[in-house]
Amino acid sequence: MRVPWKSILAALGLVAVAAGLALVESVQDHLALLGRPRDPFGFRLVNMLPPWLVVAVLALAVAALVRRRPLAFEARRVGLHACAAALFAVAHMTLLAIFNAFRAGAQPIAATLGVLLGYHFVFDLLLYFAIAGAVQALESARALRRREADALKLEKSLVEARLAALRAQLNPHFLFNVLNTAAMLAREGRNEDTVAVLARLSDLLRYVLGEGASGTATLGDELRFLRGYLELEQVRFADRLEVCFEADPSLAPARLPSLLLQPLVENAVKHGIARRPGAGRIEIRVRREGAKVHLEVSDDGPGLPGGAEAGIGVRNTRERLLHRYGKGAELTLGARPGGGTSAVVTLPWEAT
Repeated sequence: MRVPWKSILAALGLVAVAAGLALVESVQDHLALLGRPRDPFGFRLVNMLPPWLVVAVLALAVAALVRRRPLAFEARRVGLHACAAALFAVAHMTLLAIFNAFRAGAQPIAATLGVLLGYHFVFDLLLYFAIAGAVQALESARALRRREADALKLEKSLVEARLAALRAQLNPHFLFNVLNTAAMLAREGRNEDTVAVLARLSDLLRYVLGEGASGTATLGDELRFLRGYLELEQVRFADRLEVCFEADPSLAPARLPSLLLQPLVENAVKHGIARRPGAGRIEIRVRREGAKVHLEVSDDGPGLPGGAEAGIGVRNTRERLLHRYGKGAELTLGARPGGGTSAVVTLPWEAT
């Protein structure tokens, strides 16, 4: 049998509140009678506690009613809670009159009830609405937290779905380019190079479908992947492609979206090396400046053609950065001094 811990804790909380209110009222009466004959403080506290415990019990009924019929400025709702407040006051005073009947020399219950209602009826009406207002405020706060939590879950699921769509768009694009390279080599009769490309492709696919499939990776893993990818391109371009990596090994644990730089490297090959008649150079540099990491992919080709800024690789990279980092990351494209293109990704520093 499952123990209803929440209900037990709620009941204990009400008892604690009742005891606290009884203590406050006892202290107030004790201080008000300074210099005059008065009962011992403990005796007064014992007598103050039952009325507040009765209120605690009745508060459970008030809370149940408010959850079903919240307070509102409507005729029916106002009438309902006005009647409930009157019943609350009568029930409170009746229970106190019954409790008082067990004391020595007590008056009849009816007489005690009349006195209590005369002195405390209006106070109990106000007490009812105070309890109802507190319950409604707590319920509203709880509902707001639930809505915020649901909104965050929905936003997270939408972001994850969008990122999944971006990756689904990126991976076939990458695979198509590598297979196109293998097919080109096979048509040229370069069998050994074709086998080497397919072997290297298996390694890259293992990363794409394994470590890279989680959506995030370390900088060290991404750079190893890019080295393998560019080795395939060097097979394709032979001595026309030179590659340079500059990255401090201490930056290897940095976290970033997986396959983030691959589309930028692909652009450098496509718009820089492939369109250049002679040999070309692609440089990949990584540096850290405080809380930011800068990842640069540059080439010495003729530069980006018109409209390349809106290509699939650049667009996907920007959207992935926006979804993961908001305004905390950016991708900038620009002309490289001396000719060519430079793409720089700036990310917040995150380490494993």
